[in-house]
Amino acid sequence: MAETGSQRSCPYDDANIFSKLTFWWMNALFRLGFKNQLTSVNICDVSKEDKSSGLEAKLDRCWKEELDKFSSSEGHAASLFVAVLKAFKWQLIFPGALIFFLEVTKLIQPYLIGRLVSYFNDDDGAVDSGTAYGIGAGLGLTAVLQAILNPTYFFIMQHVAMRMKVAVGALIYKKVLSLSAEAFAYTSAGQIVNHLSTDIEKFNSSIDLLHHLWVSPLSIAVTMYLVYRQVGSVCFWGFGVILLIIPIQSALAASFGHLRFRIGAISDQRIQVLTEAVSSMKFIKMQCWEQLFQKLISDLRRSEGTPLRWSYLVHAVETSLETMTPGLAILAVLVALWMEGQGPEPVQVFTMMLWMYVAHSAMLKFPYQPVRGILRLRKSAQVVQAFLLLDEEKEHIKDLRLHRSVSFRNEPHNDWAVDIDHMTARWPLVYTEGRRRFQKKRQRSSTSSMKSLLHESDVDHAFSLKYISLQVKKGELVVIVGMVGSGKSSLLLSLIEELPHEIGQIAINGRVSYCGQTNWVFSGTVHDNIVFGHQFNRTRYQRVIEACGLTHDLELMPKGDMTYVGEHGLRLSGGQKARISLARCVYHDADVFLLDDPLSAVDTTVGAHIFKRCILDLLRNKTVILVTHQIHYLKQADRIVVLRDGSIHDVGTYDELKAGGMDMRALTTMEHPKHATDAKIEAEEEEAQILLESKSLDTLTYEDGDEEGELVRTGSVRLRVYWDYFAAGFGPALLLILIPTWLAAPALFCLSDWMLAKWVGGMQHMQSSPDPSPLPVSASVGPAVPQDESQDWASMPWNLQMYIIAFLASFGSFLLCGVVYLQMTATASRRLHDRMLHSVLNSVSRFFDTRPIGQILNRFSRDLLIIDDMVSVYGFVVSKKTFHLLSFFVLTVVINPWLAIALVPIMVVLLLTRMYAVRTLRQVKRLEARARSPVYSHVSDTVRGLETIRALKKKDQVLAEFGDLQDKHTAAWFLYLSSYRWMSVRTLCLVVLYMLVVIFVSVALKNSLDGNLLGLSLVYCLAMMEPFEFYIRASAELETYMTSVERVLDYCSLEQEPPKTSVKPPPPDWPNRGAITFTKTSLKYSDKAPLILQDIECHIKGKEKIGIVGRTGSGKSSLISALFHLAKPVGAIYIDGVDTNKLGLHELRSQMSIIPQDPVLYSGTLRWNLDPAYEFSDERLWSALEQVQLKGKVNQLPGQLYAEVQEGGVNLSVGQRQLVCLARAILKHKRILVLDEATANVDQETDDIIQRTIRAKFRESTVLTIAHRLYTVMDCDRLMVLEKGELKEMDTPHNLLQDPDGVFTRLVLSTGKSQAKQLQALAELSQHQRASASLQLQRAMLLANEQLAQSTEDLSAGRALNWNRFTHSQGSLDKTFLESVPEKEKKSVGPSQRIIRRRSPGRTKRTVEEEEELLSYDAPPKVHTRISPLARDTTPVDHSVNGTGRISEGSGSGAENSPQQERAVFQSRGAGESHGQKQSPPQMRRKSDRGRREIVETDIDFPSDPPSPAVVPTHRRQPSQSAISVTNHETRPMQGRLGKRHPTSREPHSPKKDSSGLRVLSGPYIPRPHKDEEKEQFV
Repeated sequence: MAETGSQRSCPYDDANIFSKLTFWWMNALFRLGFKNQLTSVNICDVSKEDKSSGLEAKLDRCWKEELDKFSSSEGHAASLFVAVLKAFKWQLIFPGALIFFLEVTKLIQPYLIGRLVSYFNDDDGAVDSGTAYGIGAGLGLTAVLQAILNPTYFFIMQHVAMRMKVAVGALIYKKVLSLSAEAFAYTSAGQIVNHLSTDIEKFNSSIDLLHHLWVSPLSIAVTMYLVYRQVGSVCFWGFGVILLIIPIQSALAASFGHLRFRIGAISDQRIQVLTEAVSSMKFIKMQCWEQLFQKLISDLRRSEGTPLRWSYLVHAVETSLETMTPGLAILAVLVALWMEGQGPEPVQVFTMMLWMYVAHSAMLKFPYQPVRGILRLRKSAQVVQAFLLLDEEKEHIKDLRLHRSVSFRNEPHNDWAVDIDHMTARWPLVYTEGRRRFQKKRQRSSTSSMKSLLHESDVDHAFSLKYISLQVKKGELVVIVGMVGSGKSSLLLSLIEELPHEIGQIAINGRVSYCGQTNWVFSGTVHDNIVFGHQFNRTRYQRVIEACGLTHDLELMPKGDMTYVGEHGLRLSGGQKARISLARCVYHDADVFLLDDPLSAVDTTVGAHIFKRCILDLLRNKTVILVTHQIHYLKQADRIVVLRDGSIHDVGTYDELKAGGMDMRALTTMEHPKHATDAKIEAEEEEAQILLESKSLDTLTYEDGDEEGELVRTGSVRLRVYWDYFAAGFGPALLLILIPTWLAAPALFCLSDWMLAKWVGGMQHMQSSPDPSPLPVSASVGPAVPQDESQDWASMPWNLQMYIIAFLASFGSFLLCGVVYLQMTATASRRLHDRMLHSVLNSVSRFFDTRPIGQILNRFSRDLLIIDDMVSVYGFVVSKKTFHLLSFFVLTVVINPWLAIALVPIMVVLLLTRMYAVRTLRQVKRLEARARSPVYSHVSDTVRGLETIRALKKKDQVLAEFGDLQDKHTAAWFLYLSSYRWMSVRTLCLVVLYMLVVIFVSVALKNSLDGNLLGLSLVYCLAMMEPFEFYIRASAELETYMTSVERVLDYCSLEQEPPKTSVKPPPPDWPNRGAITFTKTSLKYSDKAPLILQDIECHIKGKEKIGIVGRTGSGKSSLISALFHLAKPVGAIYIDGVDTNKLGLHELRSQMSIIPQDPVLYSGTLRWNLDPAYEFSDERLWSALEQVQLKGKVNQLPGQLYAEVQEGGVNLSVGQRQLVCLARAILKHKRILVLDEATANVDQETDDIIQRTIRAKFRESTVLTIAHRLYTVMDCDRLMVLEKGELKEMDTPHNLLQDPDGVFTRLVLSTGKSQAKQLQALAELSQHQRASASLQLQRAMLLANEQLAQSTEDLSAGRALNWNRFTHSQGSLDKTFLESVPEKEKKSVGPSQRIIRRRSPGRTKRTVEEEEELLSYDAPPKVHTRISPLARDTTPVDHSVNGTGRISEGSGSGAENSPQQERAVFQSRGAGESHGQKQSPPQMRRKSDRGRREIVETDIDFPSDPPSPAVVPTHRRQPSQSAISVTNHETRPMQGRLGKRHPTSREPHSPKKDSSGLRVLSGPYIPRPHKDEEKEQFV
């Protein structure tokens, strides 16, 4: 491998045997990794023998043999496990030979050490010094072989496991490409990814010990024989102890697995709740449910804590037993020898110790560990096998043999393109039952949310197309329409062989291209998604981009069409996904184009562009079959096919169908819920805008070439991370226990062995004569020990007593250390989870926009799992082994101080080697993890786009791409395995070097040192080799796993929202009106992001109904975000005069309700979904359900209020979910209600229920409605029109439509002529209703006020109430009133004036102004209507400003201001305000001089003062110029319709105005300044 990365071939292929055994070929990578930061460029190509295609072909042959057995013999099941073993059986032979030779060396080593111990003690028959050096060299050679063969064996086994995994993974993916659509009733994308990510990963850890199934029994038998030859029958005491403890260890391991299973089940529940919470985090913040979900998730985590702590306790006991079992066996043998009065010799003791270690290691590996691994692997293989057999089983069921083939022909001389002849197609009945079973057992997965590949209607019966006959000619545009579930999408699926047909024939003349209903975008660039493997043609590519309306979008993207779209199109809006999917279909140079409703996910303007430029122009010579719900395109179709209940109801042109009485509008009134609406488009585009913002953190960097933007840390894990993890578990407080036990356990262990050596040495000195025959079984073990009459504890030598005490104390210390440490890690894990959960739930809203949900869930699932399983266990192992191995080295130095000279440099080199290796190891591991993700993403993308892939004949292409991705991951994983073994070989060689030093120094200094202690040091050197190699790997793994702790700690310090409560909370009854004022309000989501809202200024009156409209990206949702303070706004927002910036977030958000477009429901009971805080009684909940007409439905559910709601409410219809959300809002019943297009995805009946309920139950509330469909807000009191974050217009819908150049008018006209007329009619009708309702309200309020005033005066004067005064006949009232009025002032008297004119006797006479004000309430309002083409001239009106700032209007009804007069009015008002004069707005009734209370604001104009003669009459624009004129109903003379028409004129720069005299703003709206002291009241 060249360091420049130019050489891509794998160096392993060209390495010699020595390089492969020592991993010398990895040196170049380690040099490069130590000097530079490794990237994917530095990863070499996969080895030739490890390529995915070759391995898949090998396994496929064996799998087909198994399938042949399955089809030919009854009762025989195809076995994937057997097929895998057959495919790779020859590759398993060589590692078997290695492990056999390795075990032989382990058995020889104790004998060689025994010979050296005999030499050290000058026993009879001991070898001379030359032979001793030779034996030492042989012992060193066996150690070298062990250091090389052990890593090589595990490397080869893991290499074979990797090949098995790659082959099975390729087989799974190949099966996905051929899997029938109905087979997805039994599986999902999530389960398929789980097969690749979990099931086949078992190969990596399950076959390592495969050969121990036959090697370990041989090793155990030989060891038992050798020990028996040494010590006789007492050896069975030791083997009995091992045989007794191993079943206990097995039971503890099984208990540990059971506890982990319980933890996994609870963890799944926690992750499910967390997934629901993170997916709807904005809604949770708006509902102030953060603490509620935090408690719920924390409780589930605590439920995990109990089995987790028990599992740690079990693990501590198990590991302690594993460590001390050989010592316990040796202790049993020695005590048995002493009880029999036999004194063992040093040679016997030390050889027995080593053989006991070998026997224990073999017994651990046989049979439990290899059998457990094989069973686990077999179980995973069976799960994958069931998936591979899905369609294979179906093919052998005769009832399911359906004709699936479509006849594709190439006949250019024929004039037809598609020919369907009496075709009947259906989903097999097995689909229904299988889908039902699958839905019951399916568990939630982050990738299991793929949309159905079957058909557009999610029905529970076998849908079918019946007797379809249709012939489509070449170049014809055929549009397919029909109600939801009529079979439109199913018809297209049958043409691409996705829906099987059993009767009839289907023939297609030419190539087919398909654009599915689900907008499929895969991970890659925009260019890759469009070209999709076809030959690149720049001219056609540019034409397709322009025709699909992507030109402007690509200009806004940072890298144009080379911009990475993210997983599942994360960085794209819904409309962009739809257009890219369409562009892919169109770029494919086909003859027949099947388009399944591609226009539903784009707005009207873009849809019109696509239909004209793409379908009509670019595809004008192609055959196009288009499914659509938009009837305004039907006129341009060559033919229309009407489907109903799976059959063709009618076929013809638009005129033919209409002439035949077909109601075209009825065919598309029911919009399908899963069609993307403009609301979804906007939400996704605003999210994409946030995602594209630049974001950076001080200590985090993005790796070059990382298109997904996943955070990648560089460098080693900081020491601060270790300390924070330790401190989270109260580690500093536990140091008083941990440090003594960490030190005491290995020290006591070494002390016990020291005492053993001393006891053996003492026994040797007590011997009177040597044993003449040490080997025969019948001979005694040693000389008889001088003994008393009894062999008890008191008579036991003190050395032996100290040995037993020290050993048992060390066992207790190891156990205590493990229990304390693992319990500390359990506490740390729980506290880190709680800290991270609190930080995430209370983080700023932008965090959830800039982080994929999968990344957040990864912290709570995978990272916490690593902390629970790996960090805790590896931390315990590393801490224990550190002190244990350190004590071994110290003991050897204490025995032979000269070894310190060699130990110090060897330890320095060892540490430097580890530092050198770990830097590369860490980088390779990160590259391997990054190479794994694209494999899973590719599989998930393939499942989601399987229809398109098969329709475009791209199966081979995506299979090759999967092979390339898998090869890249295989190359990285292969380097990762090699890197670890490179480090293992070198660290073991250093240990062997130290062992050689110990051997030769001991041989040289045998006369000056204790021979038994020298033998003990050799035993330690030999016993520490395998543990030391594992220790080095575990320490490197621990550092890798600590990155999970690092990531969790990063999430513990996220940017938090402002406080939830304030120092000065608002009054308890706040808000009591719901008036909202925006004062220079701006908004941006980050410091570096552009402004989303700019200087919004407006006042929304209490109880007013406001619609918020604007194009996509105009800032509608951002306005609501500012209102709820999801992002910190600039400027001020007042609610009933209270500055919301000074409130706590919960104090603000708890006083508002929101009903989102997509109903938010959680898994749990219905009652919990309605009232998660349990604030209301069941009676209140039933009442709310009754008000939304759900009471009857809920009564029928099992459990009623406590019926289970599945995740997302999937067991309820979309309409029912939205009604539940409405019931939730009714329960809260706040003064401010926000509707985010709440009826976008529901049927008409549910829409009517929601609208009626809102009007009835929220009459006293201020309602803000975000509108993406304009007809939903045409009855609002006023509309806020946003454009590019600015408030351009704000008025009634009717008034806004009077300006032909207004922003709202352009929005309406962009919907099309037909729909624009409907919207104008709705606005006009709403204006009529609003005028009539306001007039009645004002009159009723005025009458009630007058009656109250008169009654109060009567009671104050002590007079009895005369109710007859209020019930006089209208004639008598009119007569009485007219008699008191001079003749010149007599005029018609309104009904309210008859009461107003009456006053109680003795009441003070009203002033002239008071009379004028009261009488004006009976004047008819200006009701706006459309004037016919023969409209008469309008009467000129005079507007002037009186001294109080009020506008005086002329008496002519229906009058209108001229532009000059309007300008004068606003200039006069502005001048008055500039001098500090308090001016009243034109439509606010001023306060009377007698201090009467203020009258409510109204948008209805009333005539007041007489006109000024100085005003020049003006004329309205005539209908011939497309102007919309209005007049007054009450004073419109009939002869005016026949009067002379006057020419109209318009000043080019005059302000726009409407019929009511209100100015329509063309720029940012500037409202009347809001004064805190001004109150809106009803009289």
